[in-house]
Amino acid sequence: MPQFAADFDGDGKADLLELAGYGSSYHFVPAQTGTALQVGLVSLPIINATDSARITLAVPAATDTTIQLVSSDPAISLPSSITIPANTVSEDVPFQIGGGFNPNHVFTIRATLGTQSATAYAWKASSSQVGFRLWLQNTPQAVLPSQTTGNYGLWIASINGYSTTVQFSCTGLRSWAACQFARSGVQLPAGEFTGSSLVVTTTSDGVVGTYPFTVVGTDGSVTDKLDATLSIGDFGISISPSTATAASSGYANYSLTVNSVNGYGGPVQTSISGLPAGATVVAGLGTIGAGATNIPLNIQTTNVAEGSYIFTVTGTSGPLTRSATATLMAQPPPPPPPDFSGNISPTSRQRLRHAHRTSKLPAFCGSSRDSFSVDRRG
Repeated sequence: MPQFAADFDGDGKADLLELAGYGSSYHFVPAQTGTALQVGLVSLPIINATDSARITLAVPAATDTTIQLVSSDPAISLPSSITIPANTVSEDVPFQIGGGFNPNHVFTIRATLGTQSATAYAWKASSSQVGFRLWLQNTPQAVLPSQTTGNYGLWIASINGYSTTVQFSCTGLRSWAACQFARSGVQLPAGEFTGSSLVVTTTSDGVVGTYPFTVVGTDGSVTDKLDATLSIGDFGISISPSTATAASSGYANYSLTVNSVNGYGGPVQTSISGLPAGATVVAGLGTIGAGATNIPLNIQTTNVAEGSYIFTVTGTSGPLTRSATATLMAQPPPPPPPDFSGNISPTSRQRLRHAHRTSKLPAFCGSSRDSFSVDRRG
């Protein structure tokens, strides 16, 4: 395969050079002057009584270029010439097929510029025999107002060797929505298929709901349509229970749900505000997909003053912000443990030395225990 191009023979044209795998061996392909023009049918075979031929110059000219035209069949009516404006490459020429045309015949359209000419071959067919078909590859998820949908994936296929240029459009969308095609028009080769990305953009005026619309492909002779839908969604935040109690230093446990509205499943960034000093979230916040339910929301308290605190969880996705509130009840700290210290009085005692009966009774003072003697005389 040639890999290098240069003017090797000095004729002012870029020649091709192909190395043969050896240091001193190569193939030289001299440049040849190409045709000055080409002619082709906008769609083929011809379906309607009217169609167009496209005349294309090899390079745009600095001045207007006049091309002479002629058809091989007298039943084909077309202008005898066409002028391609300066700095323009191509121009379409309309023609008409008369009632005396034999549909079993092939006809030609010849375009001539000076000594060079180009010829296109054409024939007529029924729209029930040839054409094209559209289909969508994807059904994008719901989006929020002012967001853009995912790619619907628009494809088009030739039927029975039909070749043409197809223009795409959408109908039936609300005023705040619009289709965007990567290619608003595609060249469809005979017997092949091609495609274009398709997304729908929306503005902030979008309203929650599901909206049908139609994708249209046409070349002027054949038209095909597809039904599609645009879904606008929303989301909400809810917290359960509405009130939870925690010790001054402890935990309060809630469940967080990000509700999906009309199928919206996009990411929602959550945050919290309004917690008292000493209270922090240890689980439950971050990026959550819309539609997630019963996500543990755990709040840890550390020396939080007794009281009732209303806090807010806020969710943001795209242009929308939604929130929910709940209450944290902080209990007072427990009382300190009782002090069991004490003393014994008197600190000393004397034993009497004479005959008597003695009874020993227990004595208590605080947490200490001792005994003392009580003399009973007699």
